[in-house]
This record gives sequence, structure tokens and C-alpha cells, in this order.
Amino acid sequence: MAHSKEDGEYQPWLRVDLESLKCIWAVKLVNRYADCCWNRTANALITVALSEQEIFYESEKAGNLCGYHGGQLSRYNTTITCITAIKGRFVQVLLNTTTILNLYEVEVHGL
Repeated sequence: MAHSKEDGEYQPWLRVDLESLKCIWAVKLVNRYADCCWNRTANALITVALSEQEIFYESEKAGNLCGYHGGQLSRYNTTITCITAIKGRFVQVLLNTTTILNLYEVEVHGL
């Protein structure tokens, strides 16, 4: 489970280290729907990169962008399919708003 500051923050994010290079084609975001907070997850930007530095400094380059889901995500889960498969080690979920990051699970789909 991922959770950010209780009073919210601008563009909270979560990063997954796959520990080796993978070819990523989709990311599934699972909300905390059973107990609370599913409505906090909105405007999700998914980026994939070879290194952590690339995530910080080049995450908005077209080659790193997996996909974007504008607006509120589904109460249960939302799968964001990459525009094209992207090779990388790090996958980042960034909520492009001021909110609390409150996900139950992140599933990265790839080889």
C-alpha cells in the first residue's frame, strides 16, 4: 500500500524498481476501495525509465511516457496501457494534482 502526507501534496508519486530491464506495456492501479479513499486517485501519469535520474529529469519526454489517465480513476482498478511498449527498469506513478497518494497495489505488466 502507498500513502503520502495526510494533508496532501503537489504531485505525489510512487516508484517501482523492477531490478532489471523489462519491456512494459501496461500498469494496473488498484485503489483502496474496501475501507476508504478511492476517490483520491486522479490524473495519473505513468512513466518508464532506465534509471532513477532519467525519471527525475526526463520523465515528460515522449519516449518515457507510458500513458496518462485524466480525471478520477475507477473505484476498484484502472489499467493504463502504454502508447507503445517501453523498455525500462523504473516505473513511476505520478498524480498530476494536489492530493494524497493512496493506492492499494500497483501491477506492472511486461516481459
